[in-house]
Amino acid sequence: MKRFKIILTLLMMLSISACQTQLSAKLIAPEQDSNLSWNEIINRIQKGKITFAKLSYAEAQVIQKSFMEYLSQGKNTSQLEYFISRLDAMEKNEEAKRLAYKLNIHLSLFEKDYESAEAYLLKWIEGFPEDGAAKLRLGILYVEGGKFSKAISFLEAVKDDPRAVVGLVTSHRLLEENDRVDVLCNKYRDEWPDNWQLSYNCALFEEQNMKAPATALKQIEEAVKRLKPGNTEAKTKLEGLAKRIQENAPQSEEP
Repeated sequence: MKRFKIILTLLMMLSISACQTQLSAKLIAPEQDSNLSWNEIINRIQKGKITFAKLSYAEAQVIQKSFMEYLSQGKNTSQLEYFISRLDAMEKNEEAKRLAYKLNIHLSLFEKDYESAEAYLLKWIEGFPEDGAAKLRLGILYVEGGKFSKAISFLEAVKDDPRAVVGLVTSHRLLEENDRVDVLCNKYRDEWPDNWQLSYNCALFEEQNMKAPATALKQIEEAVKRLKPGNTEAKTKLEGLAKRIQENAPQSEEP
């Protein structure tokens, strides 16, 4: 039951989709819009229009997007596995090396092979230590797996990203490192007032760790007021948490 509550909390805090591929897509998703199908990508590679020894950033983004779309369709992954094996064996420039790591990670997560995903993320970080995206993704992967102590150092390295801070608050809270949670919540709740996931997790900290449901309810009320119009998902989750806290609060304490 305790494990279930932890996982449920993480799902809500990080807005994690049930599909791990969707999560990885959000974290290291390509920026360039393209409608090229996977078959069109293969056709361009076969005709020499795309070469991995001279792969550009834009080309890597297009390939990654097409790869993820094909993967999300739930088709046989043997074609993708064969493509990755060929890519791994090819001469590659720096951009193509990054792409190979990302595609391997997407496929591993799709197949729920988290050990392989971790291994590829570590290789990505080793090869490109300046890439914050890899550290963020590995840190969140560790949070999802309940490896909170491992997650912290990677998330600390990319603390300018709101998702990393949410992961840090989650990790420190579940490790009962209350002083660290208090510092993070006080600093970043004001710095990123529209980050409702952070407000949600900080409210959980007040309720569960500090046994202060009234403070938690006040924080949720303030977070709801700061929401952008139309953000119904955030409003629903924050108000749902408030309702649960009110139901579980001691009768002697007024909200």
